[in-house]
Formats: sequence, structure tokens, C-alpha cells
Amino acid sequence: MLWRIPFKADGDGLNYKRYNLLEQQIRGFNGTHSVIGQDESNGYNLYTFKLGNPNKPKIYLMAGMHGTEWHGSIITMKFLTQIRDGTYPDKTLLYQLLNEYCIVCLPVLNPWGYDRQTRYNINDSEFNRDYNVWSQSEVRAMRDSFISEKPFAFLDFHLMQPNYTQYDVVVSHGHPKTAYLAEYTKRSFTAKTGEPVTRWINSNDPHKSGNSRFWAVGNDSPNTSCIVSSTYEITRYDKYTNKEIMEYGLYLLHLFCTSAINYHKKVSIGNFG
Repeated sequence: MLWRIPFKADGDGLNYKRYNLLEQQIRGFNGTHSVIGQDESNGYNLYTFKLGNPNKPKIYLMAGMHGTEWHGSIITMKFLTQIRDGTYPDKTLLYQLLNEYCIVCLPVLNPWGYDRQTRYNINDSEFNRDYNVWSQSEVRAMRDSFISEKPFAFLDFHLMQPNYTQYDVVVSHGHPKTAYLAEYTKRSFTAKTGEPVTRWINSNDPHKSGNSRFWAVGNDSPNTSCIVSSTYEITRYDKYTNKEIMEYGLYLLHLFCTSAINYHKKVSIGNFG
């Protein structure tokens, strides 16, 4: 059963589009885009843009680390377009994101891979292992952007190949103090959709791991004692239809933003569903 909320999670909305078309959408989104660097091929710009009040606490959303997972970029743009246009059905979250917080979005970390629908960049680099190494210009650009923005929350949005795990939706956290937020997301998602979710439990040393969510929690935020840092994964292709992937992705973004805001406001999130 799909999560029933009155937006159009149509399958056609998740059709693949070339990077130059997505780039046009980013540049025309709301006039706040910035070029934060270039990829290793020197053929693509990397962009961020902002939505909401730039003087308020920041939530950093990133997608498109792997070009095979281009769906996450389109879902994130769909979510933020609904917020920008005032059509998002949860009016409380809509108001909060536009007035009390600022979204910083890096919709495509790996544009070269995105255009070729391949996991890696032109140097055959795996970005999941490059945080704390910084060998690739794409990852360095994200690092510098993140440090400059000082967000209190960070989401790295992915999609998985079929049969990567026995579960088709995965949530994970970076800092042990925020593990309960991942548990909240897990239980809330299952309560709404009926789909089982697993959590990836941290096993790496955050100071040694090359993974983005572990690196993020090593930074400071002026708004919270530690950064809310998460990775979300949805199985692509064989398991779910485009409509389901879109709907599940939008709901996961909803859960991340609401749980991060509640964490910042120190609101209890003991209820699920």
C-alpha cells in the first residue's frame, strides 16, 4: 500500500533526464543557485541552491553521488519544487521550511556519472570512500560548501541495486546521539507504507571512514550539539515502480526534514505513523 498524501507521485515524473536539462531546472529554480566547483572532467558545474530563510538554521540535502541513482536527484527536485510553489500538502512543514529554516540542496554530486548512468566519475572513483581522503574535486567542492553553510542536518540520498540487501528500504545515522531519529524514520515509514525497513548500524570509526554521513558528524553546527547525519536508500528498478519510488522518496524526505526540525526544537517524536 502506498503512502496516501494528496500530491501527484506519478511514474512519468521519474523519467530520466539528461544533466543539461536538470541544470536548467536548477539555474531557473529560484535565483539562488551557486556554482561550488567543477567535476574531474572539467566539463560539468556542480551547483547548490537554497530555499527558505538563509539566515535560519540549515538543512543540507545531497543526491546524485552515483550516476546509476539519478532518481534521487529528480525526487529531491520534486520535493523542493512543491515547497517552493506552496503546493506541498503538509502545511506545517511547508511553513517551517520556508520561514524558520533554510534548505541547502546539492542535487547532483556526480554529473559526469549522472549523464552516463554509471556509478563512478571520470576517474572511476567511488565517492563513498573519498570523504577524509578528498582525492576528487566533486567531493572537495561538497566539503567546502558544507563547511561554509554549517548545517545542523545532512541527508545523503541514494538508491540501491536490486537484492543489495534483504530489505528494499534502508535508513542509517551518523552520530549515536541521533540513532533514535533513524528508528523513528524506520517505524514511521513502515507504519505508513507497510514496507519493512532496516537500519544500517554504525560500525566504522567516524574519524577514519570515507563515508559522507560519518564525515558530516565530525563538523560543528551553531544550532545543535551534534549534526543529524543520515543516509537513505531505496531499491531501484525491479522491486518498485517509478510511482512507488517517487512516493517513497518524497515520504523519506518528509520524514528526514520533520525529524531534523523536531530534533532542533527538542520536540519528542515518540509516536510513529
